[in-house]
Amino acid sequence: MTASRSRTSPRSAAAWLCATLFCTSAFAQPASGAPEPGAGGEAPSTDAEPDGAPAASPSEDPDLVERAIALRKQRNESAARELLRKAYERDKSPRVAGHLGLAERALGLAREAESHLLEALAASEDPWVVENQEILKDALRYAERQLAWARIVVRPEGVEANVTVAGEVVDPSKRVRVKAGSVVIEATAPGYASSRVSTEIPPEKELVITLDLRKLEPHPEEVVTDPPPPTRVRADAGPPSAAYWALGGGALALAVGGYFGVRALDEKQTADDLCPSARCTNAEGVNADEDARRFALYSDIGIGVGIVALGVATYLFLTDSPKRESSGLRLGPAGPGGSAILRF
Repeated sequence: MTASRSRTSPRSAAAWLCATLFCTSAFAQPASGAPEPGAGGEAPSTDAEPDGAPAASPSEDPDLVERAIALRKQRNESAARELLRKAYERDKSPRVAGHLGLAERALGLAREAESHLLEALAASEDPWVVENQEILKDALRYAERQLAWARIVVRPEGVEANVTVAGEVVDPSKRVRVKAGSVVIEATAPGYASSRVSTEIPPEKELVITLDLRKLEPHPEEVVTDPPPPTRVRADAGPPSAAYWALGGGALALAVGGYFGVRALDEKQTADDLCPSARCTNAEGVNADEDARRFALYSDIGIGVGIVALGVATYLFLTDSPKRESSGLRLGPAGPGGSAILRF
């Protein structure tokens, strides 16, 4: 028994190969309007409604949505997002929210994309969501990988602080969704110095950030002191004139008494030289002795008057001192209603 080998003509082989390639491409091609997700779970920006998609809701503006889808196919995500935001303001349908989230994911707006994609996926029974669920979930996973959580603690407790994250006001009593990476968090409150923290938050992590507010010291109020009262000049200010007259007269009397005292001593010396014995017959010596006695009397009177006059002047000065106002140097306020004075 001989084995026979079948021969295939070149033309038949070529026909079989073309048929095989055609069938393979036909089965591998995805449905029109529902392209496959890109690498890393990212949905490409040409997300369009699949063929036979459910009709738009009655309040949805089909023109805005269709124009936005066309712009997304052209990679013009910014313009598409603006149209979708207008459509979303008119009708917050799952389809519009989903397209808006996809556009925001493509623009890198991870927080906004997460919010709108979650809103769309929440309508799990919506026909459009059911048909595009995988694309929406892939886009959501991509957005979540760009985000992190921040838990903000402001001290001291009870201070009503204004907290901002990247310039956006947030509620510190709740967890804050932030974009992963470098973030700046600041807290301000009346009467406190602001507290600012710049830190790095890893993706898909939660970081506790504490902001300590330091109470500002109140500025010391300027102490307004009353101006010193004007100097009052009394008519009888100072010692009486009699004190000065007594002082001058006493000084003069002492001077006169001193003068005659010197003259008396000089004449006494002359008399002793001319009349060494108790009995004197020299007329000049007798005259000198008389002059010495007279000058001594004048000296005693002058010195006595001078001492009395000085005593009167001293009395007048001392008795007038309590009547005069004490002078002093005001150093400044020492407390409420108090002051320190240095008297001299």
